[in-house]
Amino acid sequence: SSTDLLALKKAGSEQNKVTLLLEDGTEYAHPGKLLFSEASVDRTTGMVTLRAEFPNPEKDLLPGMFARARVVQAIKKDVVTVLQRAVTRGQGGMGNVMVIDDKNVVHPRPVTTGDMTGDKWIVTDGLKSGERVIIEGLQKAKPGAQVNPAPFEATAAAAPADKDATSSKH
Repeated sequence: SSTDLLALKKAGSEQNKVTLLLEDGTEYAHPGKLLFSEASVDRTTGMVTLRAEFPNPEKDLLPGMFARARVVQAIKKDVVTVLQRAVTRGQGGMGNVMVIDDKNVVHPRPVTTGDMTGDKWIVTDGLKSGERVIIEGLQKAKPGAQVNPAPFEATAAAAPADKDATSSKH
């Protein structure tokens, strides 16, 4: 959105590094930079189109080549994150997670989510670092029930969140 564009501009050049992921999944060796002079906003959708410039000394980038750009919007430290699939939404859109206490009893907990980082939500309220959250088997988890939790093992395809983020135990 145009609000995000303004935030990027205010963050300064250090925050506006752009990396490219090539078609084969590898990261391009040279970081790029955003060219704000060529930014545009679609008035009907609010979508922002940005242009980035990358050095190409080895001539690896070719015209018409497909790549995905990744723009760092902010680096947030000491945040609590949970996998998106652990958060369910109620009628008003409020997020909820199922927390497991120290006696392995399930308790529903309302949470407020902020931005996403990869496949995770940043939780801004309602959850503390280290609390255990149910990731799999949510449909079977009933409030007040005692469970036998097992550590969550992410698949190799799941990318970790920003290494500065602190993930809650699963």
